[in-house]
Amino acid sequence: MSDEPSEVIARHRDELLGIEGVSAVAWGLSPTVAGRACILVYGLPGTPVPESVEGISVELVPTEGFAAY
Repeated sequence: MSDEPSEVIARHRDELLGIEGVSAVAWGLSPTVAGRACILVYGLPGTPVPESVEGISVELVPTEGFAAY
């Protein structure tokens, strides 16, 4: 993998945000595997997300959505 996670996300942002129930996409450390960088997909619990994108693991972060205050 030669691309930075942010570059991979930039190429696949529309695809990931197009999944019903997904409200945001970011990259960071895995909430389930210590020390592993991954693509974080924020979406409704149970939203189906790909296992990986361009070799980078994808993990669902369950959320009921976001609201601006």
